[in-house]
Amino acid sequence: AAAGSGALVTAMGRNAGKYAEQVNQIASQTGLTTDLVQVLNVAFNRVGLGLGDVLPAFRKFSSEIENLQAGKKQATATFDAIGLSADDLKGKRPDEIFRLVGEKLGSMDEGFARTNAAAELFGRSGLRFIPLFRDVAGGFDQVSADAHRMGAVFDAVRLQQLDTMDDKFDDLDTSSKALAR
Repeated sequence: AAAGSGALVTAMGRNAGKYAEQVNQIASQTGLTTDLVQVLNVAFNRVGLGLGDVLPAFRKFSSEIENLQAGKKQATATFDAIGLSADDLKGKRPDEIFRLVGEKLGSMDEGFARTNAAAELFGRSGLRFIPLFRDVAGGFDQVSADAHRMGAVFDAVRLQQLDTMDDKFDDLDTSSKALAR
């Protein structure tokens, strides 16, 4: 029984470490805060998505923001369709822009306009994000409060500790494989 409990604790530690590593990597690659990434994890889980869905969609999203800022017609038309302009996004951080766009998409009437805007802004993943945006149409505040209340959001210090622990587990795996040769 003790061996089983130890294995369970070890597995939980590994999972927490992998999660922290993923959160830190996504935040680093997208410019989103680690807090928002963790809140998105809760929101994604509610609609059957995972954190792995963020990066491909965010690459497209970043490109569309750059196109909007460069004044490209298609991007300008897409952002106009959701009620935003380049001026609305000027000076905002990536997480603020994501929140604003998500809230605007979520508040749009169901139909082709919202579907098209989501696909234009986030690629094919955008279609999968529509339920998420619908759920946060009134703002991310409720999802954020839920995530914090559930203990699903770690502070930066805890994330770093868990990420470091994950690195130690990775090192142990590497050493074990080397010894098995």
